[in-house]
Amino acid sequence: MGLSPTLKLGLFAALVSYLAGPVSHIVRISGVFLTPNPTVLGEGQGPIYIADTVHCEDVHHYRPANLLFTACEDHKSTRFSWFPPLGHMAQPSTRGSLHVVDPKVCSSAPAGEPEGVHKARSQIELFHHVLGSSTAQHVRSVYHPLVETPNDVYAESPVSFYVTNDHFYRDGVMRVVEDLWPSAKWSSIIHVQVDNLSKEGNVDASVALTGLWNNNGLGHGRTDKEMIISSAVGGELYVSAPQSNRTIEIQETIPFETVTDNPSYYADPYRTDDDDASGFVVAGISQAIYLPTNAKNQDATDASQVWYTRFIPDTGVWERKLLFEDDGLRIRTASAAVLVPIEPKGGKKLAWLFVTGFMSEHMIAVQVEL
Repeated sequence: MGLSPTLKLGLFAALVSYLAGPVSHIVRISGVFLTPNPTVLGEGQGPIYIADTVHCEDVHHYRPANLLFTACEDHKSTRFSWFPPLGHMAQPSTRGSLHVVDPKVCSSAPAGEPEGVHKARSQIELFHHVLGSSTAQHVRSVYHPLVETPNDVYAESPVSFYVTNDHFYRDGVMRVVEDLWPSAKWSSIIHVQVDNLSKEGNVDASVALTGLWNNNGLGHGRTDKEMIISSAVGGELYVSAPQSNRTIEIQETIPFETVTDNPSYYADPYRTDDDDASGFVVAGISQAIYLPTNAKNQDATDASQVWYTRFIPDTGVWERKLLFEDDGLRIRTASAAVLVPIEPKGGKKLAWLFVTGFMSEHMIAVQVEL
């Protein structure tokens, strides 16, 4: 006996209701109907293009020395043939390097090409760099079977760190499912403990967190006990805390309007009780719908947005602000951003915003008001 028309209609309505949320989210987060609105910059606001910063994905600001650290591909053609996050698996013919950027003069100095680094399987590489030197010494490789698709690292010390597995599947149809379906919460964060820094030192690892959709970037938060985690396709930032048992507890969720890649925290050195511009910064591509077709096109443009959020005690909410937007002509595929403070003028809180892109020919710097 067939289903009655009423029951069929009810099942159809239930299916539409079930799919509406995920489909609506993907349409919004992938920028299907978004028209990029590039930020207009005034005189002296940039953009400044940092030389010798080809395809730098992440960037970190070391405040005590006021230096930026990033890892770059160095050769424009490499990433379009070898870049596992986008499924590019051709054998690379070149390799990248670590770069130190002085934000005062906006110049990049490579930290040399480290020797002795293994070039196969998913693993973490540890380096030692002395501030002011032009080299980075490779200390050791860290491998463990639980580290499968590593994306970003949160270091507690040279021997203790957390790493994201941004996907469960390395390639194929199921990896696409992970990117498109909100219920595919199969990514994980792994805690890794190294006995010592010798190349033969034992490596222990454990699962610190599961149940997030495409957890991607990690960053240090407002204190040394706080961690920030991004869900790239989920468009969310999680304020969390590592626990004594090496697990992670999520405490707050901050939603954004675009893909959220590698997050950072800005501590306002000019903060007062009445005016504190400290907050989180997150960059991401705003039209991810075009990334699959642009992924191997060296001349394509991919639009991006950089968001900033700070907590407002009086209202108890996170205030969000779009700091910078581009259509891909100034910065392509923005994947990380940090703020470097400028002494306030005329009551305005200003900062230089440094933005990297994993398929961008340059890191850029623009002046923004917080």
